Amino acid sequence: MNMIMTTVWTLIFTLDTLLAILARRGHYVLTLDAVIPAVTMVLGYAFNRFYPEHFRKRFNLPSANRSAALS
Repeated sequence: MNMIMTTVWTLIFTLDTLLAILARRGHYVLTLDAVIPAVTMVLGYAFNRFYPEHFRKRFNLPSANRSAALS
């Protein structure tokens, strides 16, 4: 699970770095340097919130969420 999450964040940071390099050319600077990286960070955050529980359910592992474990 941690390797998949790390891979997703590695891809997000690599994409954002490449976009920053492209933004140095002066075209679409706001989009490449702010908008798309902000969207990728929000998607990464959503993935971090969703994926661990999905992984645990997929492999029938106990939930890390205490309120869900007590139900």
